[in-house]
Amino acid sequence: MADAARRLLAPLALLGGGGLPVLALGRGAEGRRALNTSLLSALPVPRDADFDGLKIFVYELPGVFNSRLLREVQTWGRRAGSNCDFLLSPCTESSWFGKTSQARQRGAEVIVLRKLLAAPAHVLTTDWREADLFVVPYLAATDCLLGGFQRNCVRTFSPGPQDVLEHLEHYGPATRHRHLFLATADMHSLPLVVQAQPLLASLGPALAGHPGHLVVPPAVLEAEFQ
Repeated sequence: MADAARRLLAPLALLGGGGLPVLALGRGAEGRRALNTSLLSALPVPRDADFDGLKIFVYELPGVFNSRLLREVQTWGRRAGSNCDFLLSPCTESSWFGKTSQARQRGAEVIVLRKLLAAPAHVLTTDWREADLFVVPYLAATDCLLGGFQRNCVRTFSPGPQDVLEHLEHYGPATRHRHLFLATADMHSLPLVVQAQPLLASLGPALAGHPGHLVVPPAVLEAEFQ
């Protein structure tokens, strides 16, 4: 499963636009409403080969774990004077805006989530029994950023990752290694419960003896490098 996830995370530079897919999210429309914001606008164009042979189940989570976090950090950026959105499109900042500019380097989880949401319709499934990969649409690094970005993320903007786990009805000993958590910050800046997940995308360095740790490079958003 880790190898399949690595294949999905490889082309992180795909920030360009595309049509909205018919999302297969959990049990119904609630998850779509939570994500029906800028997270679903101008999704990257998927490469079918990246999803070959996979069935993906995307959990429904309340918007406070994804779309609201994105909205808050974008508001933060605008107040700082940034001319760019937060990882939604290629953009070169007109100046260095301190912590706002620094935070954009840790926002690759937004790109990864949007790529997964852009999966072809035949890949997304509402039947958890046939899923190869369970996507947890929780923007952990963004949550920690808004909470002050402290060691082990002792304070979050949302209710936190423990509350996220309570929403994962198919998470258990037999499936936890197929639940992908997105947390593209330094490992020491993440909540301990997130650090402990078997399948985790974060910044490096790689954890020894943790085959499900997927190291994601800092995001490169500048338009001239796309």
